[in-house]
Amino acid sequence: MNRVLLCATIGFAFIVHIGPSLLALGAAIGLGMLAVTLHTADAVDSISIGVIVVFAVAALIATPFLMGGGVRSLRAALAPSPPPNGD
Repeated sequence: MNRVLLCATIGFAFIVHIGPSLLALGAAIGLGMLAVTLHTADAVDSISIGVIVVFAVAALIATPFLMGGGVRSLRAALAPSPPPNGD
């Protein structure tokens, strides 16, 4: 049970840091499982680690592109407004 809780905690932390996308969710779950496995020193095969790393890298690269519209709107909302005309 402790492993499940640790995996869930680490997974949610990665979701917060990577971003809200389905790919990030998969990467967060995988990274959480990897962290639990490495922490408990259980045997892990290299294929599982490779798949988890590929998903994590893909999530880190793809999330900014998938959220591009949201980032542009946020920048536009935070940009300073132009001075009023006639003053």
